Amino acid sequence: MKRRTFVKTALAGLTALETMGCSVLGKKIELKRGTVEYSPEILKDKWPRPKGTMPMRELGTTGIKISNFTFGSHMTKPLIPYEKEREYMIREAHDLGINLYDIYDSTTHQYEPMGRYLEPIKNDVLVSVHAPELGNVYEGNPIALPVDKGIEKMLRLLRRDCIDLARNHCPSPDSPRMQDWDKLFKMKEQGKIRAVGIPVHTSQELDHILDVYPIDFVLFPHNFYHNLNYGGEYVKGVPEMVKKLRDRGIGVTVMKPFASEWFIPHLLEASKEIDKTGEISLGQAMLRYIINSEINPDTTFGGMYSLKEVYENIGAYYKLSLTPEEKKHLDKLRKVTKVIADAVLPEHYKFLNTWAEGYDSKAVTSA
Repeated sequence: MKRRTFVKTALAGLTALETMGCSVLGKKIELKRGTVEYSPEILKDKWPRPKGTMPMRELGTTGIKISNFTFGSHMTKPLIPYEKEREYMIREAHDLGINLYDIYDSTTHQYEPMGRYLEPIKNDVLVSVHAPELGNVYEGNPIALPVDKGIEKMLRLLRRDCIDLARNHCPSPDSPRMQDWDKLFKMKEQGKIRAVGIPVHTSQELDHILDVYPIDFVLFPHNFYHNLNYGGEYVKGVPEMVKKLRDRGIGVTVMKPFASEWFIPHLLEASKEIDKTGEISLGQAMLRYIINSEINPDTTFGGMYSLKEVYENIGAYYKLSLTPEEKKHLDKLRKVTKVIADAVLPEHYKFLNTWAEGYDSKAVTSA
């Protein structure tokens, strides 16, 4: 199916907040500000099943072998009822080489169904979670649990004895999440967690952690338009940060390969104007940028909502080279992101723009 048809179905649930014009491509493109609530129609989209081998590597110096791409279990409400399709996607991803599944529940209650989907293959796959997730008060969970009790509940729902990767977002020294670190490392000693990590939105979020706790991995934003600044150079300090993390034996993992659901509809719309043939896969081009970047992450966390996306994204890891055509495509598309970034991102994603403006490499010191 041509990508422009996919754009039409993907935008079926777009919540329009305002319309703005973008003329950086030589013509005015009307872009609607909003997010995608994927329509069930995307479940019918087709993409050929790829053939190849998924690259594997060790997470830092943990001894844990992970696939170079991680299946993010993020789910939108319109797709929740389609459990049969979802389970098939997960099994296909495993059969095609993915061994790490990130269960980020948010408000969509993914722990119990993911436990059922993964149980037949649970000895072959790893799971990753946001450790304090059940410590947050969200829809359906009016009572927040302490982080250790929350992990225990996750284990029961996921039908597992151990969480492989648990991360704790702790943005400042006075964050309530600071009290969770000792509990998480105690659970690691007990064998209930194998690796403890931290996701960061700014460089400063590493300052109060790395010299205090033996972090196993760091998760940070990385994509073609936020990690290459708008002039086309690497965001200041990111390669140096990665080197220092690796020198410490800390795993390097990245998130937001497509930045956010707030960017996707605009990028798809602009992409089809750049590539009139519909032959370039935007998803694959964006992933191949990460694969071939200097960062060379141990794994990339990415959400997938349809079988078509599973096949398309995994295919990027079977054919690793970024083609000249894909590079030119991304270079042109980066101009669009500069124009729309401030307008389309909600407050809780503004950190991506801050990240793109420059990274303070002094925040990470050598061991």
